[in-house]
Amino acid sequence: EVVKYMGVTYVKTVEVESGIQKLFKASSGASIFSTGYESIKFAGKNKFIVCKGGKCGLLDQKQRQLISLDYEDLSVSDTVDFKYIFPFIVKTNDKYGLITKYGEFVLKPKCSKIEYIGLGFYKTEAKGKVAYVTRLGENVDEAVVLKKLERVKKASFEKQ
Repeated sequence: EVVKYMGVTYVKTVEVESGIQKLFKASSGASIFSTGYESIKFAGKNKFIVCKGGKCGLLDQKQRQLISLDYEDLSVSDTVDFKYIFPFIVKTNDKYGLITKYGEFVLKPKCSKIEYIGLGFYKTEAKGKVAYVTRLGENVDEAVVLKKLERVKKASFEKQ
């Protein structure tokens, strides 16, 4: 499979029997991940979420570990704009939290749900209570979040 991501073309291969994925730069044939992982997902410029043995982490293109492969799941918060430092949503022991690309927790895994809702805001649920936090893990009032989201939505509608 040929994949173009952030201006770079990659070739992703999948071994038929094992399902192991490998990733190469198309321009040079240089191997990014030749040892193989069960899953390789793009996560920003030169960063990749990889999973092996049911555990996920974050590696750079030189296979340096940025977030250890200790988590049940790891996902990108915002796939649109990587110029801001948005934390990753991480799952461990069936609880969700937010972790930076340096492996530091912004919000320790204690939530039953976390959803990225835009503009650096997250909707969380823990012990049946809903709360909103910023990308820095700071609590924020729901009315403030909804007002900001509505303002952006209205502005983008008016541009059309």
